[in-house]
Amino acid sequence: MTRYYCDYCDTYLTHDSPVVRKQHNDGYKHKANVRNYYMQFEESQTQSLIDSKIMEFEAKTRNAFQAQVAASFQAQMMGRGAGPMPGAPGMPPRPMGPPMMGMPPGRPPMGPPPHGFPGKSSCPADA
Repeated sequence: MTRYYCDYCDTYLTHDSPVVRKQHNDGYKHKANVRNYYMQFEESQTQSLIDSKIMEFEAKTRNAFQAQVAASFQAQMMGRGAGPMPGAPGMPPRPMGPPMMGMPPGRPPMGPPPHGFPGKSSCPADA
């Protein structure tokens, strides 16, 4: 009489008959061993899938950021031409652009004087 070996349970059954195999395969220990066996492959596959998704997301984010930086840089270069960078030694400052709507050209307006009018002291001891 031949014996049946269960790979999942790492055990030999008493004999190889359909009834004994069916009874063994219906047992809770066998089902738990089968679950554990396939779980090890599922975990490694899941982890590799997660890693690939992370790499894909990081690549998209990195490419989007680089495209944004490149577009910003090109826009700045188009605005000032291909001349030297502003603030380079020996170069005059760049002229101001057109004034904003509703503002006169030239210097921006000043705020109120910090301590009253010039010539008048706001300190009560000077009065």
